[in-house]
Amino acid sequence: MEMFAKRITVTSEVNEKIKRAMGVTGRTVYNALTFDKKYGYSDKAKRIRMMALQNGGMLMAELPLDEVIHDSGRCMRQYFANDVMLEISKETGDAIIYYKGEALDFFHDVSVRQMEDLQEMAKGFRAQAS
Repeated sequence: MEMFAKRITVTSEVNEKIKRAMGVTGRTVYNALTFDKKYGYSDKAKRIRMMALQNGGMLMAELPLDEVIHDSGRCMRQYFANDVMLEISKETGDAIIYYKGEALDFFHDVSVRQMEDLQEMAKGFRAQAS
């Protein structure tokens, strides 16, 4: 069983195109694109999803905020619900834990094995930082 919700996003133009081409209602398209448990797995729903993806639709995953790592440029950032951010430099391996933009802790040359500990530490600042 999946640990996250998924959906396909499309423009309103593509949504209209699907409704016309498939002869379905907006609700049917919605159920297919959101993988509705009751109505989103029929053969027609699968064809709707295929058409959506072929017309520029994007498969999205809805994850808890602290499960997502943003990889951009020279660093990776992970944001937590407690206003804490973990930032790791891809060039140096150095990591900094920030709370509301203020550096709380610094770690030099972090390995992949240490990331989980840093993530737990960042989550743990909730009690201290709140």
